Amino acid sequence: MSDMPIIFADAMREANIANGVARLRMTQISTDGQVVPAGTLILPLSQLPGLAASLMNVLRTLETQARNAQEQRESAAAEEMATEETAA
Repeated sequence: MSDMPIIFADAMREANIANGVARLRMTQISTDGQVVPAGTLILPLSQLPGLAASLMNVLRTLETQARNAQEQRESAAAEEMATEETAA
């Protein structure tokens, strides 16, 4: 796996489908703020729905983790306020 190229992308510039193949052209923001090409993800069109579903699952997981972390912070803050009020 370490021999595989790593592509960092900030966005997808365009997507094309031709001859049963999807080409997703990715971009990134350079250090001077310019949008530059990052690479092209090429996959069989038949695999695109599975990739999209996997990405949606990752997004849902991240949203759940963020929501849980926020709820824990709010709960801890409420407990701290209750402790301070009791001590006063």
